[in-house]
Amino acid sequence: MLTSVLDNTDKVVGYITECQTSLGFQVLPPSVNESMETFSVVGDNIRFGLLAIKNLGSGFIKVIIEEREENGLYESYYSFCKRCYCKEFNRRAMENLIKSGAMDCFGLNRNQMLLMIDDIISDLESDKKNKIEGQIGLFDLGSALAKAVEITPPDVGELPEKERLAAEKETTGLYMSGHPIREHMKLSKSLGSAKTSDILASTVSEPDSPYKDGDKVRLLCILATVRKKITKNDTTMAFLSIEDVYGAVEVLVFPKKFDKYGQYFIEDEIVLLTGKVSLRDDEVPKLLCEDVVPLREIPDDEAYLKDYKLPELDYLTPKSAYSAYELPKTQEKELQQDTPQETKIPEETKKEEAPVVSKPAPAKKTNRGIFLRLPSAASDECVKAKKMCAIFDGNVPVIMYYSDTNSYDFASGIYVENNDKLLYGLKKLLGDSNVVRKL
Repeated sequence: MLTSVLDNTDKVVGYITECQTSLGFQVLPPSVNESMETFSVVGDNIRFGLLAIKNLGSGFIKVIIEEREENGLYESYYSFCKRCYCKEFNRRAMENLIKSGAMDCFGLNRNQMLLMIDDIISDLESDKKNKIEGQIGLFDLGSALAKAVEITPPDVGELPEKERLAAEKETTGLYMSGHPIREHMKLSKSLGSAKTSDILASTVSEPDSPYKDGDKVRLLCILATVRKKITKNDTTMAFLSIEDVYGAVEVLVFPKKFDKYGQYFIEDEIVLLTGKVSLRDDEVPKLLCEDVVPLREIPDDEAYLKDYKLPELDYLTPKSAYSAYELPKTQEKELQQDTPQETKIPEETKKEEAPVVSKPAPAKKTNRGIFLRLPSAASDECVKAKKMCAIFDGNVPVIMYYSDTNSYDFASGIYVENNDKLLYGLKKLLGDSNVVRKL
Protein backbone atom coordinates (compact mmCIF):
# COMPACT_ATOMS: atom_id res chain seq x y z
CA MET A 1 0.00 0.00 0.00
CA LEU A 2 2.85 2.41 0.82
CA THR A 3 4.51 1.72 -2.51
CA SER A 4 1.25 2.29 -4.38
CA VAL A 5 0.91 5.83 -2.99
CA LEU A 6 4.55 6.95 -3.29
CA ASP A 7 3.44 10.08 -5.17
CA ASN A 8 0.88 11.07 -2.49
CA THR A 9 2.73 12.33 0.59
CA ASP A 10 -0.46 12.77 2.67
CA LYS A 11 -1.40 9.10 2.20
CA VAL A 12 2.17 7.95 2.88
CA VAL A 13 2.15 9.93 6.15
CA GLY A 14 -1.22 8.44 7.09
CA TYR A 15 -0.11 4.85 6.41
CA ILE A 16 3.18 5.30 8.26
CA THR A 17 1.35 6.76 11.27
CA GLU A 18 -1.07 3.82 11.19
CA CYS A 19 1.90 1.40 11.19
CA GLN A 20 3.56 3.04 14.16
CA THR A 21 0.53 3.83 16.29
CA SER A 22 -2.00 1.05 15.61
CA LEU A 23 -0.17 -1.89 14.03
CA GLY A 24 2.85 -1.93 16.31
CA PHE A 25 5.75 -1.89 13.86
CA GLN A 26 8.06 0.77 12.48
CA VAL A 27 8.69 2.29 9.07
CA LEU A 28 12.46 2.68 9.20
CA PRO A 29 14.30 5.57 7.52
CA PRO A 30 15.98 4.95 4.15
CA SER A 31 19.38 3.22 4.17
CA VAL A 32 21.89 2.66 1.35
CA ASN A 33 22.71 -0.69 2.99
CA GLU A 34 19.13 -1.98 3.25
CA SER A 35 16.64 0.02 1.20
CA MET A 36 15.34 -1.25 -2.10
CA GLU A 37 13.85 0.94 -4.79
CA THR A 38 10.38 0.89 -3.17
CA PHE A 39 9.19 0.13 0.37
CA SER A 40 10.33 -3.32 1.52
CA VAL A 41 10.14 -5.66 4.51
CA VAL A 42 13.19 -5.83 6.80
CA GLY A 43 12.76 -8.22 9.73
CA ASP A 44 9.58 -7.22 11.54
CA ASN A 45 9.52 -3.70 10.10
CA ILE A 46 9.24 -1.79 6.81
CA ARG A 47 12.20 0.00 5.23
CA PHE A 48 11.67 3.30 3.40
CA GLY A 49 12.35 3.05 -0.37
CA LEU A 50 15.11 5.01 -2.11
CA LEU A 51 12.71 6.01 -4.89
CA ALA A 52 10.80 8.15 -2.37
CA ILE A 53 13.87 10.39 -1.83
CA LYS A 54 13.55 13.54 -3.94
CA ASN A 55 16.02 14.29 -6.76
CA LEU A 56 17.55 10.84 -6.59
CA GLY A 57 17.52 9.43 -10.12
CA SER A 58 16.42 5.87 -10.83
CA GLY A 59 19.76 5.28 -12.59
CA PHE A 60 21.74 6.11 -9.45
CA ILE A 61 19.40 4.01 -7.31
CA LYS A 62 20.00 1.05 -9.62
CA VAL A 63 23.77 1.48 -9.26
CA ILE A 64 23.51 1.59 -5.44
CA ILE A 65 21.43 -1.60 -5.22
CA GLU A 66 23.32 -3.61 -7.87
CA GLU A 67 26.76 -2.73 -6.43
CA ARG A 68 25.57 -3.70 -2.93
CA GLU A 69 24.15 -7.03 -4.12
CA GLU A 70 27.25 -7.90 -6.14
CA ASN A 71 30.00 -6.81 -3.72
CA GLY A 72 28.44 -6.65 -0.26
CA LEU A 73 27.40 -3.92 2.13
CA TYR A 74 29.04 -0.51 2.08
CA GLU A 75 31.55 -0.24 4.92
CA SER A 76 32.20 3.50 5.02
CA TYR A 77 31.04 6.80 3.61
CA TYR A 78 34.11 7.15 1.39
CA SER A 79 33.86 3.54 0.24
CA PHE A 80 30.22 4.08 -0.77
CA CYS A 81 31.16 7.13 -2.85
CA LYS A 82 34.09 5.25 -4.43
CA ARG A 83 32.00 2.20 -5.35
CA CYS A 84 28.98 4.16 -6.63
CA TYR A 85 30.89 6.83 -8.53
CA CYS A 86 29.24 7.04 -11.97
CA LYS A 87 27.72 9.58 -14.35
CA GLU A 88 24.57 9.81 -12.17
CA PHE A 89 26.70 10.56 -9.07
CA ASN A 90 26.41 14.28 -8.23
CA ARG A 91 26.44 16.66 -5.30
CA ARG A 92 22.66 17.10 -5.12
CA ALA A 93 22.01 13.35 -5.03
CA MET A 94 24.60 12.93 -2.25
CA GLU A 95 23.14 15.80 -0.23
CA ASN A 96 19.66 14.31 -0.41
CA LEU A 97 20.89 10.84 0.59
CA ILE A 98 22.58 12.38 3.63
CA LYS A 99 19.71 14.70 4.59
CA SER A 100 17.16 11.88 4.34
CA GLY A 101 19.18 9.74 6.78
CA ALA A 102 20.11 7.10 4.20
CA MET A 103 23.82 7.44 5.07
CA ASP A 104 23.49 7.29 8.87
CA CYS A 105 24.83 3.71 8.86
CA PHE A 106 28.44 4.89 8.47
CA GLY A 107 28.96 6.27 11.98
CA LEU A 108 29.41 9.88 10.89
CA ASN A 109 26.95 12.65 11.63
CA ARG A 110 25.13 14.34 8.77
CA ASN A 111 26.94 17.63 9.21
CA GLN A 112 30.32 15.89 8.77
CA MET A 113 29.20 14.08 5.63
CA LEU A 114 27.75 17.22 4.04
CA LEU A 115 31.00 19.10 4.65
CA MET A 116 33.04 16.26 3.10
CA ILE A 117 31.19 16.09 -0.23
CA ASP A 118 33.36 18.57 -2.16
CA ASP A 119 36.63 16.96 -1.03
CA ILE A 120 35.36 13.48 -1.90
CA ILE A 121 34.13 14.50 -5.35
CA SER A 122 37.43 16.24 -6.04
CA ASP A 123 39.38 13.15 -4.92
CA LEU A 124 37.27 10.79 -7.04
CA GLU A 125 37.55 12.99 -10.12
CA SER A 126 41.33 13.17 -9.67
CA ASP A 127 41.51 9.39 -9.26
CA LYS A 128 39.44 8.89 -12.41
CA LYS A 129 41.71 11.25 -14.35
CA ASN A 130 44.83 9.40 -13.18
CA LYS A 131 43.38 6.07 -14.28
CA ILE A 132 42.52 7.45 -17.70
CA GLU A 133 46.13 8.63 -18.03
CA GLY A 134 47.35 5.13 -17.16
CA GLN A 135 48.45 5.81 -13.61
CA ILE A 136 47.78 3.40 -10.74
CA GLY A 137 44.91 4.38 -8.47
CA LEU A 138 45.22 4.14 -4.70
CA PHE A 139 42.55 1.43 -4.48
CA ASP A 140 44.64 -0.70 -6.84
CA LEU A 141 47.37 -0.85 -4.17
CA GLY A 142 45.18 -2.76 -1.75
CA SER A 143 42.24 -2.06 0.50
CA ALA A 144 44.41 -1.47 3.59
CA LEU A 145 46.25 1.42 1.94
CA ALA A 146 43.00 2.76 0.51
CA LYS A 147 41.38 2.91 3.96
CA ALA A 148 44.49 4.59 5.35
CA VAL A 149 44.13 7.54 2.98
CA GLU A 150 40.38 8.07 3.29
CA ILE A 151 39.47 11.71 3.83
CA THR A 152 39.45 12.62 7.52
CA PRO A 153 36.02 13.80 8.70
CA PRO A 154 35.90 17.36 10.10
CA ASP A 155 35.53 17.64 13.87
CA VAL A 156 32.03 19.13 13.95
CA GLY A 157 28.85 18.26 15.79
CA GLU A 158 25.54 17.10 14.34
CA LEU A 159 23.09 19.54 12.77
CA PRO A 160 20.59 21.08 15.22
CA GLU A 161 17.50 18.88 15.55
CA LYS A 162 15.22 21.48 13.99
CA GLU A 163 17.50 21.79 10.95
CA ARG A 164 17.93 18.01 10.69
CA LEU A 165 14.18 17.38 10.75
CA ALA A 166 13.58 20.16 8.21
CA ALA A 167 16.12 18.53 5.87
CA GLU A 168 14.36 15.17 6.20
CA LYS A 169 11.06 16.84 5.32
CA GLU A 170 12.67 18.57 2.35
CA THR A 171 14.08 15.35 0.87
CA THR A 172 11.38 12.79 1.71
CA GLY A 173 8.26 14.86 2.37
CA LEU A 174 8.26 13.41 5.91
CA TYR A 175 9.94 13.82 9.27
CA MET A 176 11.85 10.53 9.48
CA SER A 177 13.75 10.55 12.78
CA GLY A 178 11.18 12.49 14.78
CA HIS A 179 8.52 15.18 14.52
CA PRO A 180 8.44 18.70 16.01
CA ILE A 181 5.04 17.91 17.54
CA ARG A 182 6.03 14.55 19.05
CA GLU A 183 7.62 16.07 22.16
CA HIS A 184 4.36 17.93 22.80
CA MET A 185 2.03 14.92 22.48
CA LYS A 186 1.10 14.97 26.17
CA LEU A 187 0.09 18.62 25.88
CA SER A 188 -1.76 17.85 22.63
CA LYS A 189 -3.89 15.21 24.35
CA SER A 190 -4.52 17.48 27.34
CA LEU A 191 -5.78 20.16 24.97
CA GLY A 192 -8.22 17.78 23.30
CA SER A 193 -6.37 18.22 20.01
CA ALA A 194 -7.99 16.66 16.94
CA LYS A 195 -6.09 14.52 14.40
CA THR A 196 -5.53 15.72 10.85
CA SER A 197 -6.12 12.15 9.66
CA ASP A 198 -9.66 12.24 11.10
CA ILE A 199 -10.35 15.58 9.41
CA LEU A 200 -9.13 14.26 6.06
CA ALA A 201 -11.26 11.12 6.49
CA SER A 202 -14.43 13.21 6.94
CA THR A 203 -17.00 13.42 4.14
CA VAL A 204 -20.36 15.06 3.51
CA SER A 205 -22.17 11.84 2.64
CA GLU A 206 -20.96 9.37 5.28
CA PRO A 207 -23.21 9.31 8.38
CA ASP A 208 -20.37 8.02 10.59
CA SER A 209 -17.88 10.62 9.33
CA PRO A 210 -15.45 11.69 12.11
CA TYR A 211 -16.50 15.32 11.61
CA LYS A 212 -19.46 17.11 10.03
CA ASP A 213 -19.34 20.31 8.01
CA GLY A 214 -19.09 23.26 10.41
CA ASP A 215 -17.75 21.26 13.37
CA LYS A 216 -15.19 23.10 15.49
CA VAL A 217 -11.84 21.46 16.09
CA ARG A 218 -8.68 22.42 17.91
CA LEU A 219 -5.25 21.19 16.79
CA LEU A 220 -1.78 21.55 18.24
CA CYS A 221 0.15 21.71 14.99
CA ILE A 222 3.16 23.06 13.14
CA LEU A 223 2.78 25.66 10.38
CA ALA A 224 4.36 23.84 7.44
CA THR A 225 3.68 26.52 4.80
CA VAL A 226 2.22 30.02 4.85
CA ARG A 227 1.01 31.64 1.62
CA LYS A 228 -0.69 35.02 1.65
CA LYS A 229 -2.84 36.61 -1.06
CA ILE A 230 -4.24 40.09 -1.69
CA THR A 231 -7.97 40.00 -2.41
CA LYS A 232 -9.90 42.17 -4.86
CA ASN A 233 -10.97 44.32 -1.90
CA ASP A 234 -7.32 45.12 -1.04
CA THR A 235 -7.38 42.91 2.04
CA THR A 236 -5.00 40.07 2.86
CA MET A 237 -5.93 36.44 3.42
CA ALA A 238 -3.71 33.37 3.83
CA PHE A 239 -3.56 29.70 2.98
CA LEU A 240 -1.81 27.56 5.59
CA SER A 241 -0.68 23.97 5.54
CA ILE A 242 -0.64 22.65 9.10
CA GLU A 243 0.78 19.33 10.26
CA ASP A 244 0.67 17.00 13.22
CA VAL A 245 2.10 13.48 13.53
CA TYR A 246 -0.91 12.12 11.64
CA GLY A 247 -0.69 14.17 8.45
CA ALA A 248 -1.40 17.63 7.02
CA VAL A 249 -4.48 19.70 6.24
CA GLU A 250 -5.09 23.06 4.54
CA VAL A 251 -6.41 26.04 6.51
CA LEU A 252 -8.07 29.11 5.00
CA VAL A 253 -7.55 32.37 6.88
CA PHE A 254 -9.96 35.10 5.83
CA PRO A 255 -8.98 38.81 6.02
CA LYS A 256 -10.44 39.62 9.46
CA LYS A 257 -8.67 36.64 11.03
CA PHE A 258 -5.47 37.44 9.15
CA ASP A 259 -5.54 41.00 10.49
CA LYS A 260 -5.83 39.59 13.99
CA TYR A 261 -3.38 36.68 13.83
CA GLY A 262 -1.24 37.32 10.73
CA GLN A 263 1.90 38.18 12.71
CA TYR A 264 1.95 34.67 14.16
CA PHE A 265 1.80 32.80 10.86
CA ILE A 266 5.48 31.91 10.74
CA GLU A 267 6.61 28.73 9.00
CA ASP A 268 7.88 25.97 11.32
CA GLU A 269 6.18 27.55 14.35
CA ILE A 270 3.98 25.40 16.61
CA VAL A 271 0.54 26.83 17.40
CA LEU A 272 -2.79 25.83 18.86
CA LEU A 273 -5.23 26.51 16.03
CA THR A 274 -9.00 26.49 16.31
CA GLY A 275 -11.07 26.19 13.15
CA LYS A 276 -14.29 25.01 11.53
CA VAL A 277 -14.29 21.93 9.34
CA SER A 278 -15.26 22.70 5.74
CA LEU A 279 -16.58 19.71 3.78
CA ARG A 280 -17.56 19.89 0.12
CA ASP A 281 -18.31 17.18 -2.43
CA ASP A 282 -15.26 16.25 -4.54
CA GLU A 283 -12.95 18.46 -2.43
CA VAL A 284 -10.33 17.63 0.17
CA PRO A 285 -11.55 18.68 3.66
CA LYS A 286 -10.23 22.04 4.88
CA LEU A 287 -10.35 24.16 8.02
CA LEU A 288 -11.52 27.76 8.32
CA CYS A 289 -9.32 29.52 10.88
CA GLU A 290 -11.00 31.03 13.94
CA ASP A 291 -8.32 31.44 16.62
CA VAL A 292 -4.56 30.96 16.98
CA VAL A 293 -2.39 30.73 20.10
CA PRO A 294 1.40 30.29 19.76
CA LEU A 295 2.91 27.44 21.78
CA ARG A 296 4.67 29.80 24.20
CA GLU A 297 1.31 31.28 25.29
CA ILE A 298 -0.39 27.96 26.10
CA PRO A 299 -0.63 27.44 29.87
CA ASP A 300 1.41 24.46 31.09
CA ASP A 301 -0.18 24.02 34.49
CA GLU A 302 -1.55 20.46 34.60
CA ALA A 303 -4.49 21.33 36.86
CA TYR A 304 -5.44 24.23 34.62
CA LEU A 305 -5.30 22.08 31.47
CA LYS A 306 -7.94 19.74 32.86
CA ASP A 307 -10.46 22.52 32.32
CA TYR A 308 -9.01 23.32 28.90
CA LYS A 309 -10.33 20.23 27.10
CA LEU A 310 -12.70 20.58 24.21
CA PRO A 311 -16.41 20.42 25.02
CA GLU A 312 -18.76 19.07 22.35
CA LEU A 313 -19.27 22.30 20.45
CA ASP A 314 -18.52 25.12 22.87
CA TYR A 315 -14.92 26.15 23.48
CA LEU A 316 -13.72 26.92 26.98
CA THR A 317 -10.92 29.13 25.71
CA PRO A 318 -9.25 31.10 28.52
CA LYS A 319 -9.44 34.77 27.69
CA SER A 320 -5.95 35.28 29.05
CA ALA A 321 -4.42 33.04 26.40
CA TYR A 322 -6.13 34.61 23.41
CA SER A 323 -6.26 38.19 24.58
CA ALA A 324 -2.49 38.11 24.97
CA TYR A 325 -2.38 38.53 21.20
CA GLU A 326 -4.90 41.31 20.93
CA LEU A 327 -3.06 44.59 20.84
CA PRO A 328 -4.00 46.44 24.06
CA LYS A 329 -5.36 49.95 23.46
CA THR A 330 -2.77 51.50 25.78
CA GLN A 331 0.10 49.71 24.05
CA GLU A 332 -1.31 50.58 20.64
CA LYS A 333 -1.04 54.26 21.60
CA GLU A 334 2.50 53.71 22.84
CA LEU A 335 3.46 52.12 19.54
CA GLN A 336 1.93 54.96 17.58
CA GLN A 337 3.97 57.41 19.68
CA ASP A 338 7.14 55.36 19.38
CA THR A 339 9.10 58.25 17.95
CA PRO A 340 8.33 61.94 17.29
CA GLN A 341 9.72 61.65 13.76
CA GLU A 342 7.27 58.88 12.84
CA THR A 343 5.21 59.51 9.71
CA LYS A 344 2.50 57.48 8.04
CA ILE A 345 3.75 55.51 5.04
CA PRO A 346 1.13 55.25 2.29
CA GLU A 347 0.27 51.72 1.20
CA GLU A 348 1.21 50.69 -2.31
CA THR A 349 -1.54 49.90 -4.78
CA LYS A 350 -2.26 46.19 -4.41
CA LYS A 351 -3.14 43.74 -7.15
CA GLU A 352 -4.87 40.40 -7.01
CA GLU A 353 -1.53 38.66 -6.68
CA ALA A 354 1.16 39.63 -4.15
CA PRO A 355 1.94 43.34 -4.59
CA VAL A 356 5.17 44.50 -6.16
CA VAL A 357 6.65 47.16 -3.91
CA SER A 358 9.26 49.53 -5.22
CA LYS A 359 12.13 49.49 -2.73
CA PRO A 360 15.05 51.91 -2.59
CA ALA A 361 18.57 50.61 -3.01
CA PRO A 362 20.01 49.48 0.35
CA ALA A 363 21.75 52.36 2.08
CA LYS A 364 25.21 52.01 3.57
CA LYS A 365 24.08 53.79 6.69
CA THR A 366 20.76 55.25 7.80
CA ASN A 367 19.07 56.46 10.96
CA ARG A 368 15.56 55.73 9.66
CA GLY A 369 13.77 52.39 9.58
CA ILE A 370 12.98 49.46 11.88
CA PHE A 371 16.03 48.59 14.01
CA LEU A 372 16.27 45.08 15.48
CA ARG A 373 18.87 43.98 18.01
CA LEU A 374 19.60 40.25 17.62
CA PRO A 375 22.02 37.79 19.27
CA SER A 376 23.57 36.85 15.91
CA ALA A 377 22.80 36.48 12.21
CA ALA A 378 22.38 32.71 12.69
CA SER A 379 20.19 32.86 15.81
CA ASP A 380 16.65 31.48 15.98
CA GLU A 381 15.44 34.97 16.86
CA CYS A 382 16.88 36.30 13.60
CA VAL A 383 15.26 33.55 11.53
CA LYS A 384 11.86 34.09 13.18
CA ALA A 385 12.10 37.89 12.87
CA LYS A 386 12.83 37.61 9.13
CA LYS A 387 9.87 35.27 8.60
CA MET A 388 7.61 37.64 10.52
CA CYS A 389 8.81 40.61 8.45
CA ALA A 390 8.16 38.68 5.23
CA ILE A 391 4.43 38.67 6.01
CA PHE A 392 4.35 42.48 6.18
CA ASP A 393 6.22 43.32 2.97
CA GLY A 394 6.50 47.05 2.38
CA ASN A 395 9.05 49.83 1.76
CA VAL A 396 10.41 50.57 5.26
CA PRO A 397 14.00 49.25 5.61
CA VAL A 398 14.87 46.83 8.41
CA ILE A 399 18.31 47.29 9.97
CA MET A 400 19.79 44.41 11.96
CA TYR A 401 22.23 44.83 14.84
CA TYR A 402 24.11 41.66 15.84
CA SER A 403 25.28 41.58 19.45
CA ASP A 404 27.90 38.87 18.88
CA THR A 405 29.86 41.02 16.40
CA ASN A 406 28.70 44.48 17.60
CA SER A 407 27.87 45.33 13.99
CA TYR A 408 24.96 46.76 11.99
CA ASP A 409 23.60 45.26 8.80
CA PHE A 410 22.24 48.25 6.87
CA ALA A 411 21.81 46.19 3.69
CA SER A 412 19.61 43.35 4.94
CA GLY A 413 17.39 43.71 1.87
CA ILE A 414 14.29 43.41 4.11
CA TYR A 415 11.52 45.99 3.78
CA VAL A 416 8.25 46.03 5.73
CA GLU A 417 5.05 47.95 6.22
CA ASN A 418 4.87 50.64 8.88
CA ASN A 419 2.55 48.36 10.84
CA ASP A 420 1.77 48.52 14.58
CA LYS A 421 0.87 44.84 14.75
CA LEU A 422 4.19 43.86 13.18
CA LEU A 423 6.03 46.01 15.71
CA TYR A 424 4.02 44.48 18.54
CA GLY A 425 4.83 40.97 17.29
CA LEU A 426 8.54 41.77 16.98
CA LYS A 427 8.60 43.16 20.51
CA LYS A 428 6.89 40.04 21.81
CA LEU A 429 9.59 37.99 20.06
CA LEU A 430 12.70 40.06 20.83
CA GLY A 431 11.74 42.23 23.80
CA ASP A 432 10.64 45.88 23.86
CA SER A 433 14.18 47.26 24.17
CA ASN A 434 15.38 45.35 21.11
CA VAL A 435 12.94 46.87 18.60
CA VAL A 436 13.08 50.55 17.63
CA ARG A 437 11.09 52.35 14.94
CA LYS A 438 12.54 55.61 13.58
CA LEU A 439 10.82 57.19 10.59
